Amino acid sequence: MKYINYSVQDFVLDEKFKVWVLQTDTRYDSFWDSWLAENPDKKPIVEEARRLILLINFEKNHPGNEDFDKVWQNIETVMREGAEHKIDNTRNKGTVISMHGEDQITRLKANRKRLWVRFAAVFIGTLVVSTVAYFVLGPGYTFQEYVTAYGETMTIKLPDNSVVRLNSNSSLKFARDWGENDHREVWLEGEAFFNVVKKDLAVGEKVGRSKFTVQTQNLNVEVLGTRFNVKDRDINTQVVLNSGKVKLEIPKENGMLNVLMQPGELVEVSTEHEEIIKKKVEPELYTSWRNNVLIFKETPLGEIIDILQHNYGLKIFVQNPSLAERKYTGTFKNPDSEIILESISTLFDVEIIRKEDQVLLINRE
Repeated sequence: MKYINYSVQDFVLDEKFKVWVLQTDTRYDSFWDSWLAENPDKKPIVEEARRLILLINFEKNHPGNEDFDKVWQNIETVMREGAEHKIDNTRNKGTVISMHGEDQITRLKANRKRLWVRFAAVFIGTLVVSTVAYFVLGPGYTFQEYVTAYGETMTIKLPDNSVVRLNSNSSLKFARDWGENDHREVWLEGEAFFNVVKKDLAVGEKVGRSKFTVQTQNLNVEVLGTRFNVKDRDINTQVVLNSGKVKLEIPKENGMLNVLMQPGELVEVSTEHEEIIKKKVEPELYTSWRNNVLIFKETPLGEIIDILQHNYGLKIFVQNPSLAERKYTGTFKNPDSEIILESISTLFDVEIIRKEDQVLLINRE
């Protein structure tokens, strides 16, 4: 059968498949349901094609083969350039592994190759949406995007009435319209706190809940209704669960690694390392920013520097690397970068030299 060797692009351009996805003719339901049951290994490709069709809204403007050839050429060019670019990660790499009891930290083996594969896959998914919209329908036509500047946060209500608190220097993208039974999906770069509402499926005799998925560079977060924080910075993705349950989908060579999270757990995935970290935490330490509060509790200065750089656009340099390992405890309401730097200067007895957005921390004699 011709569909066996179809790529995502082939499915997107197939008229029969498009009609089935858009539900304009229910006669195709039995065919595609049976075909997927017989070819379960093709489900990821079919799902990607389905998502793309829904996002670019073929009903309003049907693109031709020439447009899609242009899209894929752009994707291949950017991916080749990205493969040659070396990403430098300065985060603290130390992790305590294999403990017991409530505070255990679990290291789940994840092959470095599959993390990069996932990075590429998510990157392509986002790029397809952006590039197709640009070449075919025009910028911003099929999806809504919110972007915050340094030092800015934003509250966003999604089409299903879920609420997202978007942190500084971040972006959130999603389809403008969600149907009654649509798989609810958003794409995140940066950091956001999600309060997701539960939603029942509505068509016919079908029962169950409508899925909600947050897509990031390293993993997908799948939920039904819950409160959680996602931070996607540099080459690391971190999820902290406040309430409810979530399932993380993390790539491996022959499928997906599913990681279930309970309230009070943190999972962090990096494209640089071979491990996935899972541990018990105090969620409020990681999510208080949504209320314009930063809480540090024995937090390494290196992590605070990361926050100042990502959220306020500063470039911070430390004269003595050992300074980044020192711990800080404190709470800042309506946090301001100047106040945080002054507090660090006083507590650690360091001199702060600043020129515009560049900051140097020097140990006093």
